[in-house]
Amino acid sequence: MSDPKSNASKTPEKKDRIPLGILRLIGYGYLVVFLFFAVFFLFLAEARKLDPGLENPRWPLLMAGILVLPLFLPAFKYVAPYIKSIKVSEVEVSFIQAEVASYSLATLTGQLKASTEEVSAPEYAKNMAISYSRFIVETLQEVKRKRDEVLVVDLGTGAAWIPPNLYFLALLAADRTSVRQIAFVETRHEDGVFVGMCFPDDLRKALAQKFPVLQEAAEQSNYQQLPLDYPLGNAYFQALQILYGTASAPVSPRESWLTSSSLFRLIEPNIRRQKIESKESLTEADYRQILGSNYPYTAVVKDEELESLISRDKVALLVARKLIA
Repeated sequence: MSDPKSNASKTPEKKDRIPLGILRLIGYGYLVVFLFFAVFFLFLAEARKLDPGLENPRWPLLMAGILVLPLFLPAFKYVAPYIKSIKVSEVEVSFIQAEVASYSLATLTGQLKASTEEVSAPEYAKNMAISYSRFIVETLQEVKRKRDEVLVVDLGTGAAWIPPNLYFLALLAADRTSVRQIAFVETRHEDGVFVGMCFPDDLRKALAQKFPVLQEAAEQSNYQQLPLDYPLGNAYFQALQILYGTASAPVSPRESWLTSSSLFRLIEPNIRRQKIESKESLTEADYRQILGSNYPYTAVVKDEELESLISRDKVALLVARKLIA
């Protein structure tokens, strides 16, 4: 016979335990609520000093709500797996509401094409230092000015982008702009066929791992000490030219042109085909994919062609507003 005492001392069955994901979500919720009240009472105490008109509690309440609202957006990553059903008829988000502007590098692709013709690696670096790097710098100056968060790099037919100029673009995009994501397209049977997406810093690290000379040139050029202007590109590619000159057999630019297949071989697993099909409104499957994604933006494609980009944070905010309305 079993001992009742020993039975009483047994640990509870697993089914009685609260899932770890739920506990994290509850803890996160308490943290956000605590921060809300902390901001509210702090602003309430200081409001009168700033302006007597702010003494009304509704202003501290509004400010606290605005400041903590962004903290709710990451919670959708944890909430998404537990959503059993989203009633699309009641919570409907159109593509237009959540689409974001992106800066296309199609023009830049054409400008860089001439620099990768029949030249050696040192000659290529020299050409980039003298003239072609300024196209990348000018493009990222505009991206920085507009605070764009997505770049669309057009690989074209595979005769413009090579690891050195793509590394330089990723380096500056990660360090000097607000860009959070890079999307790639190329020309196959149609222009702008979607290839995949990655984070700028992941792209930089992946290329540096395959081609250490690219990171070495960045370190020797002291690019971090230079403003985002023409001398920066000149310094980087001059350093690369010197390093190529000491290498036994640097790879010819023509042999390293990037297409979708060669890009995937170089930087996997850091590139993903995160996409949904274009339609009038988001479906339940679209909600799940967007809100559960690690990427802040999801590609919207139509017949393989990149049509637009949709923001995870915008979708989360729109859904939250509609659910509490």
